[in-house]
Amino acid sequence: MTSLLEEVAEEARDLIAEADLERLLAEHPNAYYTTAEASEGPVAVVFKRLTAEQFKRAQGMAEDKARKSKMAQTIWRDAVLYPKGEAEKALLEDCPAIDDQVAVLALEIARGKAPEEAKKLRTSPRKPLATR
Repeated sequence: MTSLLEEVAEEARDLIAEADLERLLAEHPNAYYTTAEASEGPVAVVFKRLTAEQFKRAQGMAEDKARKSKMAQTIWRDAVLYPKGEAEKALLEDCPAIDDQVAVLALEIARGKAPEEAKKLRTSPRKPLATR
């Protein structure tokens, strides 16, 4: 697994425990992460790409005034892989709008865009065009 950890963005290695990184890479090699400035310092939030079904549900929520306010929370539950448990609860209390930030990024990625604030967890080099 050491070789995989070498492919992780340095910033993510600094913010996420090695055991958690190994698990995330094994289960979700194409995950994204973003950072937030919590009161204890910078933290990483790792999330996955929304499925087509999850994206359609989010679109439906965005168009429905009664459900729109719950959209970011729903996307957070669908996409966020790390942190979990007490660390997740503490982050949401410390940065109450972090779910909005992650929701925007997850929706942009689902649309095929690559926002600067969302970085690939694994930074493996791209293959040359001739070998794709």
